[in-house]
Amino acid sequence: MKKKKVILSYKLSGKKGPVVVLFHAFPLLGGMWDSQRQELGQIARVLVPDFPGLGRSKSVKAGTIQEMARQVAVLLENLSIKEPVMVAGLSMGGYVALEFVRLFPSRVKALGLFATRASADSPEQKIKRYEAVKNVRAHGTAPLVRAMIPKLLGKTSLSSRQDVVRMVQRKMVSATDSAGVMNALLAMAKRRDNTSYLEKIKCPALILAGKEDNVIPLDEMRLLKEKIKSSKFFIFPKAGHLLNLEEPSRFNKLLSQFVKKLR
Repeated sequence: MKKKKVILSYKLSGKKGPVVVLFHAFPLLGGMWDSQRQELGQIARVLVPDFPGLGRSKSVKAGTIQEMARQVAVLLENLSIKEPVMVAGLSMGGYVALEFVRLFPSRVKALGLFATRASADSPEQKIKRYEAVKNVRAHGTAPLVRAMIPKLLGKTSLSSRQDVVRMVQRKMVSATDSAGVMNALLAMAKRRDNTSYLEKIKCPALILAGKEDNVIPLDEMRLLKEKIKSSKFFIFPKAGHLLNLEEPSRFNKLLSQFVKKLR
């Protein structure tokens, strides 16, 4: 059977162990996981894709979260990765991870949900997404990136970790094609509500939340823990939305400990 065309650019690290697929947040790229690729690459094979229209990945018209998950399945097939994998994502990446496990439960060995939610956008949130699309169309991505920095980082990072602020600025997608950013915004606005699916998830799950998160309330993260019975839940007291960049040492330790148990 002819393999489907791969549109996702990606990086694959490590030579042995379980496969861990890390999905990036918006508006970042797979490069946000560089520290995790290096750390986990010693005990696992780590696959980090860029979503359609972002980074070097080809763009698609009217992309959806579901289509992002399906493209990851195509990528795994083309890489001849047939065994169940761990899928994990932060923020938008978490939306894709949940959609992937819903669509392909037999292909998932474990799940990671970081600073994300299962619920769909509220009407107010959708309006903000559509306004952001209009602004990107009119002014490009740079204003969006500048405006999102204070939202993505916690107060501790913003007040006393200028190295983290600068690093996040470097990793943001200010040079990414506007069409890819607009598609991602629309995909998030139109995504399904997966709350009712959570109780059907039986695989081990790692749930990580930032106490200073300005995007995802802790109550939404606690709901994930409550509904997914096989999950472990940890809170990062001095991190905002971008946990892996704000507290990388603790993040890497918890993720590595979780992955080791999958071997």
